Amino acid sequence: MQNEYEHDIFISHASEDKDDFVRPLAQKLKEKGYRVWYDEFSLVIGDSLSISIDKGLSESRFGIIVLSQHFINKSWTQRELQGMVQKEINSGKVILPIWHRITHTEVRKFSPTLADKLASDSTQGFPKVVNDIEAALKKAGITGQQLPTDTIKPNPRDLSVFQFETVKLYAENNDIRSVTSTYQAKYFAEDLGFGVKLEMIEIPGGTFLMGSFENEEKNRGTEHPRHQVTVPSFFIGKYAITQEQWEKVANSFPKINRDLDPRPSHFKRDDHRPVEKVSWYDAVEFCVRLSQKTGRDYRLPSEAEWEYACRAGTTTPFYFGETTTDKVANYNANYIYGKGIKGNYRQQTMPVGSFPPNGFGLYDMHGNVWEWCLDDWHSDYAGAPIDGSHWFDDNNNYSQKQGKAVLRGGSWDFHPVLCRSASRNDFGGRRGYRNYNIGFRVVCAAGWICQ
Repeated sequence: MQNEYEHDIFISHASEDKDDFVRPLAQKLKEKGYRVWYDEFSLVIGDSLSISIDKGLSESRFGIIVLSQHFINKSWTQRELQGMVQKEINSGKVILPIWHRITHTEVRKFSPTLADKLASDSTQGFPKVVNDIEAALKKAGITGQQLPTDTIKPNPRDLSVFQFETVKLYAENNDIRSVTSTYQAKYFAEDLGFGVKLEMIEIPGGTFLMGSFENEEKNRGTEHPRHQVTVPSFFIGKYAITQEQWEKVANSFPKINRDLDPRPSHFKRDDHRPVEKVSWYDAVEFCVRLSQKTGRDYRLPSEAEWEYACRAGTTTPFYFGETTTDKVANYNANYIYGKGIKGNYRQQTMPVGSFPPNGFGLYDMHGNVWEWCLDDWHSDYAGAPIDGSHWFDDNNNYSQKQGKAVLRGGSWDFHPVLCRSASRNDFGGRRGYRNYNIGFRVVCAAGWICQ
């Protein structure tokens, strides 16, 4: 099948979408060894545009249609679409639609046929679109041919190693004793421009028990049933996203679906404080902008990834033991958990990294700010995924998701019981909700770094 055609893919698009989406897509597919008909690759001076396009269509196994407002407003797009539809009638599935900054209603008005097709959506990030296309091609028996090594862009991100100290707490005779240990972790630093970096820690894959023990103090029904989950390796932010990082992406990375306020936070006196007063939709926009700019798959963590990363191999209520103090986390220390002691209630966020990390080298997973997860909110774990993936009831289009999402980690203003590794909440969890207790950290799929 693969050799019956001169090209694997024909890309139909509007020229206005070249710079921010189509050109990088065509280049990425070409790098992966697919034979792509794309005008900038396939046309030379003197070619007849209409003849060349007709020839490209007829000699390509699949046609990608990048549906956008620009595409719909062009007069010639119907001609290419009709050519693909006729080919699909004669040859079976041909059309691979991509929705680019366009709604289902707008697509249906333009073409009910395309609206009924399963489509990839650029709002879910550039790497997800590439994965969707590859999956369709592989299902048809088409695989990328390995290109000569000098045509493949090298991966410049060799992982670095850093050392850190963790703390374990032990309650003894109305006092708290701490014991430190030294560990190391691997990471890479994403350059956001203007000297601002985003450090991403490598989390090894593994299996863990998600949820709380029945005898864990003040455990809740939402944390049950405790169940085994196997999580593939991934990268996660060393810290929650800071105000400085947020501002650079909000100001400098192209808009995908929504505008972002560059300075939304309530506590503004330090750029290294976590950003807060950002909604789930805002956090998703941050991730897709970062994905589009870097070509890597950035997103919010699944709830399982978050808890696995937080625990770092521990089974105690906190990664530093059975209790907590104001020396190891930022929470409402007017209250205690277990055999803990009262301490300093700071009444504000603290700069990220102010407290000791866990065994993976992650900071502030307990307290400081609640962190958005990707998942829909469920009142318990009955029917939860066991592969580490996010748990959606319906509608995988992030920008159109409704209802509540999961929040994890507790915050500076909450009791320590809500900062436990197993604690989960829908506190104000409507996706559009903004509050000075809520921030987020990002995940990057491991394959986009190590491939």
